[in-house]
Amino acid sequence: MTYLLFDAAAKVTQSHDVTCDDDFYDRLSRRYSVILLIIFTILVSTKQYVGEPIACFCPAHFTGTHVEYANNVCWISNTYFVPFERVLPKYPQPETEHYIYFYQYVPFILMGQALLFYFPSLVWSSLNSQSGYDIGMLVMQSRHIDTFTSDNREKSIRYLAKYIDRTLEYHKQKHLEYIERFKNLKLKNLITLITFLLLNNHLLISFLFSKILYLCNAFGQLYLLNFFLGNDYHMYGFRVLKNLFIGNNENWTVTPRFPRITWCNFAVRNMADNIHEYTVQCSLPINLFNEKIFLAVWFWLYFTTFCTLFGFLYWICSLFYPKLYENHLLKYLRSMKRINLHHVHMYTNGENLTNHNNNHFSKILTSNNDLERIWKMKLSSHLKTKTTSNDEQDPSSAITLINDDETFFTNFTMKYLGRDGILLLYIINKNSNEVITGELVSALWDLYKARK
Repeated sequence: MTYLLFDAAAKVTQSHDVTCDDDFYDRLSRRYSVILLIIFTILVSTKQYVGEPIACFCPAHFTGTHVEYANNVCWISNTYFVPFERVLPKYPQPETEHYIYFYQYVPFILMGQALLFYFPSLVWSSLNSQSGYDIGMLVMQSRHIDTFTSDNREKSIRYLAKYIDRTLEYHKQKHLEYIERFKNLKLKNLITLITFLLLNNHLLISFLFSKILYLCNAFGQLYLLNFFLGNDYHMYGFRVLKNLFIGNNENWTVTPRFPRITWCNFAVRNMADNIHEYTVQCSLPINLFNEKIFLAVWFWLYFTTFCTLFGFLYWICSLFYPKLYENHLLKYLRSMKRINLHHVHMYTNGENLTNHNNNHFSKILTSNNDLERIWKMKLSSHLKTKTTSNDEQDPSSAITLINDDETFFTNFTMKYLGRDGILLLYIINKNSNEVITGELVSALWDLYKARK
């Protein structure tokens, strides 16, 4: 079993080099969380199957086989915890005593958590493969471009751009077909509308659905552990921090959830149906590991939940807030000199900043950093009227698109790329670098411009 766990951890570790169709927030769940939980599973399993997970204090007349029998019976049955300040009940009841049900199943609980963390990536891979975009191939090729010579680099960029262009064109044609079918349908019910939306933005919806699964998994695991370990497990870490804060350093992890001393009741049948009942005190060394492991799991779950929620909100803003993705695309096209730009005239005293074009793109391109540089420039008191070319422009001045490029850029963003194409470029950027993404955006711009 331990060998299988090591093999699983090795495969998950190597999967990062094979699967490159997600971001850090996804890998935090499907890779790092899985590896951490597999390591914990190996530690607990080794203690259970190699060492002695339980040792019971038996009566003096018990022989070695009797002691071994008592240990085995108490391990597979449910022991219960009674503090030494209380009187030991003769007939303990589950309603009144704190029974321990889970410690035999800790390795399976941890492995189940690892599978739940990995499950959303399987869903995303399945949906991604049906979208027509081979994101893994695109990202792997993008990563290798930096190792190519100049000629091969340019050819690879053009190849990737043509692949994306053909895929976008294919989905555009399918989209037009579905529009015609949708118009001809007499019964436009909710199911039909949902089907139309799925076919229109398959990659985007699949990606966001996987994000929701990661988010539900992160929140849901806390409640699942509440079910297995107790109704207040979600507060476990806070109580530990409280004990450390008040100076209770000796027993900072001591809790009835992971007791080290428990009690076990069992019966032995002798000849002539003589039944002898025994109550023995047992030590659970395995709980020394369990309490530390589940404390680490608690902190990790909260960290993963926070990061997953942040990543989900980040992608929602990036994909549905036009200024953000337009700003990204304009940044690449500016750096590769693919758009017509000119300077914005300004006064030195900072009282007026007059744009030739007070449009939406001026607001996008005039960032806070640009304004700071503008006010710090020691310009003359008269209005500058000189307009420079693309290659000669002053990088410290605010820039705006001329009208022709404004319309063309809008069509390029919304009609050509669409949200699926924008998402694809985002994923490539997250897994390669800004330069390669800029070259790819420029190549797509050139293909779209040549077509028009």
